[in-house]
Amino acid sequence: NQYRLQYRHYYPRDIRNSSDSIHYVSSPRPKPISHYDTLLVDINTADTSRLQQLRGIGPVFATRIVRYRTSLGGFASVDQLLEVYGMSYDRFSDIAPHIVASPSNISKIPINSASLDQLRNHPYLDYHQARAIIEYRKKLGPIQNQDDLLKINLIDYPTARKISPYIQYNP
Repeated sequence: NQYRLQYRHYYPRDIRNSSDSIHYVSSPRPKPISHYDTLLVDINTADTSRLQQLRGIGPVFATRIVRYRTSLGGFASVDQLLEVYGMSYDRFSDIAPHIVASPSNISKIPINSASLDQLRNHPYLDYHQARAIIEYRKKLGPIQNQDDLLKINLIDYPTARKISPYIQYNP
């Protein structure tokens, strides 16, 4: 017990005039700043070992994140981590303060010259949507903006909005 006392911090709580005694109350020890508290990981440039520094991310999950990032062309938002297989909202909310997604690292698909395979390999487009983009280009010419993309029947507004960070409209 006397060894524990030397590590506690004390401050005077009350000095009573009637006696010469001082009553002390222990104050909470200041929490040291750990490496994890200051950890910030860019999910667009981090390798699997860097991702594993985040609590709740092991080697398998880090590999899933990197694979999904590669298939997407990069993360436009940290919220896209919720699309990675197995990512729960609880796990995401634990790591969210420690992650950023730099948009400069996103690789864009040139929509007016991309092949069918390039388009359909993107997670936000299926085969039929990719084929419809190719057909639109053949019949009506290059796609200039998101409004032209919305003229394709198989592409709705949520899909167009999701793929917009990954599309390059200029030829």
